[in-house]
Amino acid sequence: MKSPRIWALFTVLVTGLTACTPAYQTEGVGVSVTPVTYKLSLTAQSSTGDASFDEFIRFVSHHQSLILTQPIHLSYSSKAGAKKTVKARNYLLAQGVDKKNIHEKAMPLREGDWQVALYSYHVQTETCEPVTIADTHPKKSGCVLTHNQWLSKVHPEKGLSIPDISHEQGNY
Repeated sequence: MKSPRIWALFTVLVTGLTACTPAYQTEGVGVSVTPVTYKLSLTAQSSTGDASFDEFIRFVSHHQSLILTQPIHLSYSSKAGAKKTVKARNYLLAQGVDKKNIHEKAMPLREGDWQVALYSYHVQTETCEPVTIADTHPKKSGCVLTHNQWLSKVHPEKGLSIPDISHEQGNY
């Protein structure tokens, strides 16, 4: 009779010791959302050939997918720039841009009379290394679902606080 009691006591002891050990949990993938700014500064010209507005049209056609989905900031620093900004707003509305995404503001500009700025956000995730049976120690970061979820985000900035627009400007 002692044998079954010792076996039961041993089983309870081993189960108790292993049941209280912490389970290893993997962490989510590290994500950084990088803001990218596309700016175009233009000089308003009073001549009949409007090269600055043609450059604006090229800028809009180059960034067509972002123009339709992201907020656009139109800034001007002179009366001629204000007229070009109104013309640019009307052009954007004719192209199908939502009126809520167009923001106009009078402000001093370093270059030109008017400027168009477009902000986009890109998701960058850390390298996803799958955990295999050959690993001798547990990894804190493995292939988890959040990796692909973040890469597929269309508007990752909506999950963050209000972005700071004082970041570096990019080229188009």
